[in-house]
Amino acid sequence: MIKPNWDITQYDIANAYFKGDFEGVTEMSLISMWTRSIQGPNEASFGIITSWKHELSLEDNIQILDLFIELLKSWRLTFYRLYAYWQTDPSADNASDDFNVLEKRRDIYRELLLFIPWISLQQLEVAGKKFDQNGWVYAGPQTRGQVRMILLGGAEETLGNFSPEAVIEAYKKSRIYGFTFKGFRMPPQGFMDGIQYISAEKEYKQSLFRLKQLENAGVSVQKSS
Repeated sequence: MIKPNWDITQYDIANAYFKGDFEGVTEMSLISMWTRSIQGPNEASFGIITSWKHELSLEDNIQILDLFIELLKSWRLTFYRLYAYWQTDPSADNASDDFNVLEKRRDIYRELLLFIPWISLQQLEVAGKKFDQNGWVYAGPQTRGQVRMILLGGAEETLGNFSPEAVIEAYKKSRIYGFTFKGFRMPPQGFMDGIQYISAEKEYKQSLFRLKQLENAGVSVQKSS
């Protein structure tokens, strides 16, 4: 079982993201959200679900997600936003420059999920049916802390104790996509998170600018990963 970690910040996540460490971004994002789902001596409990549909436009998806958020507020549940990235065409050209932002890539599809502490399995089922989702992910008292993937028709699979690997596998199976999963990322959740994200972005852009200056001057440099 992975231990809670309150030391992970949005700066850490953003810094890894801009450097292309998508595995690190996924791990830090999930551990940070899982840590925030622990209340006192009780074990973490959470659900991962969305109202997103690949066939709809971004504008339509956002409008429907707003309705989903209103439902969660009526249940007095908090939530964290979480991005999931899928590569739709492995043969496509990747990033056009050194700035590793998945949103810039034509071969990447991004969807917005909700990580919801202390939602019940019954509430997840209600939301899943209401917003016509194929499946969702849950871990908590009702599964004895095990990460479980549940499909709309009732099929389910337990993937073991909480770990980034277990959550990834459960989520991939719940979406039923023919795409390659690239990772999760927790975007800024508030003002302070936003400041940390901007700071990491600024520092990385400055480092790229300095590297470009050295290269233009004929100095051989090795870029860090």
